[in-house]
Amino acid sequence: MTIIGSSSRFVAGRNAMQTIYWRAVKNAKGEEQPKLVKTNKTFSYPGKSQETSTKSEPKR
Repeated sequence: MTIIGSSSRFVAGRNAMQTIYWRAVKNAKGEEQPKLVKTNKTFSYPGKSQETSTKSEPKR
């Protein structure tokens, strides 16, 4: 498959980067068809630890 184009975006609130690729499809003879395939990849960045991101209830 041949890459035609790509786009990236930051997903706020999830600490993630998403990249989308558009690729041209080849048939069995190796010729490119007039059809595009959209694929994506998501990369998540490490966030806050469980201890600091959760709220603790006050002791009674």
